[in-house]
Amino acid sequence: MVKKNSSVKRAIAAGVTAGILLISSAGCNNVAKNSNKGFITNKIASCKFVTNQYGSVDGKVKLDAVEESVLSDHNFVFLSMKNDGVPFDDIEQAKKDGKDIGLIVTPNDETYSSMYKTVDAVKGLIKEYDINCPILYDISKYMSDDSIKANCKLAEEFCNKLSANGCYVGLYGKKDDMKTFSDKFVETVHTHSIDLYDKMVVLDSEIEDEISDKDLTMGNMFEFANGAVLWKYELSKIIENRGLNEEKNFTEDYVYTVNDGDDISTISDTYDISAKDLMEYNDMKSDMIYPGDQIVVPNNYTDSSGLVVEEDTSYVEATPDSVEEQPVVSNDSGQIGRIVTGIDVSAWQGDIDWEKVKPQIDYAILRLCDFSCVDENGNVQIDSKFLQNMEACERLNIPVGVYYFSRATNSEEARKEAEFVADQLMDYTLEYPVYLDAETEELESMMFYQPEQFEDLAAASLGYLQSRGYYTGIYTGVTDSVNIMHMSDNQSFWLTSHETYDNEVNVANFDGSNYNLVYTPDSKVNAYQYCQKGSIDGIEGEIDVDYATIELSRTIEQGGYNKPKSR
Repeated sequence: MVKKNSSVKRAIAAGVTAGILLISSAGCNNVAKNSNKGFITNKIASCKFVTNQYGSVDGKVKLDAVEESVLSDHNFVFLSMKNDGVPFDDIEQAKKDGKDIGLIVTPNDETYSSMYKTVDAVKGLIKEYDINCPILYDISKYMSDDSIKANCKLAEEFCNKLSANGCYVGLYGKKDDMKTFSDKFVETVHTHSIDLYDKMVVLDSEIEDEISDKDLTMGNMFEFANGAVLWKYELSKIIENRGLNEEKNFTEDYVYTVNDGDDISTISDTYDISAKDLMEYNDMKSDMIYPGDQIVVPNNYTDSSGLVVEEDTSYVEATPDSVEEQPVVSNDSGQIGRIVTGIDVSAWQGDIDWEKVKPQIDYAILRLCDFSCVDENGNVQIDSKFLQNMEACERLNIPVGVYYFSRATNSEEARKEAEFVADQLMDYTLEYPVYLDAETEELESMMFYQPEQFEDLAAASLGYLQSRGYYTGIYTGVTDSVNIMHMSDNQSFWLTSHETYDNEVNVANFDGSNYNLVYTPDSKVNAYQYCQKGSIDGIEGEIDVDYATIELSRTIEQGGYNKPKSR
C-alpha cells in the first residue's frame, strides 16, 4: 500500500456517554497537600454533559452556572505520587468519601531502577486499594533537550510494564509539552507513537472556554486552568468492565539464578538493563555475586502461564478461545485493549517464507485483488501471490484478513466489486476483516469533500459483503477518514499512522503486546498501519507493519463472522 496523503450552559459534546464528569485535580491551587504523599482536592466540579456521535464541541460550560450542590458532588479524584512516595492518607480519605481513584506519577529522577520501584509501589496500591481510574505518567518534569529522550524511554517502559500488569495507563502533561514529547517520542522509541496511550492534557483555558475538535483527539482526559478535569468517557466503568487494574492480572518479575562464571555485567547485558540499575533495584551494595544468588530482572516479566514477556520475544498467535479463558497478559491469552502485531502483503513481497514469518506476527492481511488489474478479456485478476499466501497461512494457522483495492466510482461498481470479492473468499475462514482499500484519488476526494456519496458507495460494497457474513472495514488515512468516522456503527477502520509511517522497524523489535490502546468507543478504529518501511525475517525488501486491538479478532470469532458456513 501507499501513504495517504452556540452556547449550551452545561453541555460539552465530548464522547458517547451522557455522564461525563468534571473534577478538580493535579495542578489546582486549592488542594490539601500531604507531605510528599500526593494530594486530594477539596473543591470539586461535577456536571452532566450531552454528546453527539461526532465527538465535536457544541457549546461551553460556565463554572459559575453550576450549582454549589453539584460542585460538591464529584465521583473521582486523581492523586499525585512521586516515584514510590505513596499517598496513603489521601487514598484512605478518598475511599472514605466513596470516590473513584486515579494516579498521576511524577518521576523524581531519570533512572530505570527508580521507575521500576515506582511500578512496584503502584502495584502495591492496587493490591490494597481499588485504584479504578487511569494511572498516568507525568511527562512534564524532564522536557529539556538534554533530558527529554531519557524521559521518553522511561515513560515508555513505565507504561509498558504497568500495561503488562493489566493496568489502564496514560500520560499527563501540558498540551504544548505533549506535542513536543510526541515528536521526540517517535524519534527516540521508533517502535510506536504515543497515540497508543491515553492522555490527560493540561489546557491553558478556563473551563468556560470552548474545547477545540483538535483538543478532543489528544486523549480522553483534559485538565483546565482552574484545576477541573473533564473526561470523555466514564473511564472507571470501562476499567471495571475490562477487568483492568486488578491484582489477578499481575505479572511476576523474572528471577535469574546466578551460575558459575556469571558477573553482574554479563547478566545486565543479557537482559538489556544497566548494571547500575540492576544493582539499585535489587538493593545490592556490591557487585559481588555468587552461584545460587537470585537477581530480580524488572524489565522482564512472566505471566500467569509462565511465558516470559520481554522486548524481543516471539509470541504465538492470539486465539479467541484462549482470550476467553484467561484474559491476562501475553499474546496467546491477551488483555482486552492490548494490541497485536501484523503485516499486510501482496505480490510485491514475492515468495514469502511463512514458516519464518509465523513466530514474529499475530496476523496477516493479504491483498485479494486490485480492480484495475484485468486480463485481455476484462476479467479481474487475483493478486498473483494470494492463493499461495492464503494456503500457507491456513496450513500454519496464521490468522488472516484480506483487502481489495477498489476502483469503484459509484455504488453500482462498488456492488459488483463486492460480489466478486465474496465469490473468491467463499471457501475460506478469515479471522480478520475484509477491508475496502480506498486509496484512489477519486475515493480519497470523495471521502473528504463528498462523504455522503462515499457512504452510499461503501454501503453498496461493504453492505453486500456483510449480507454474505463478512466482518468488514475501510482502509484509509487519518485525514481522509475525518468526515466518515460516524460510519463506525457498522464499519471498522484500519488507518495509517501518519506520525510513524516512514519509520524503519524490524517486526522482531515491534513489541506492542504490552500496550493498552486509547479507549475510543465512538469509533471502530481498531487497526493501524504503523509503517511502510518494515522488515521481517522471511520476506525480502520492505513490508507494511500493522497493529490491531486484540478485541478485533475476538469480536469476529464470537459474532460468527467470516466462516464458509455463513455464505
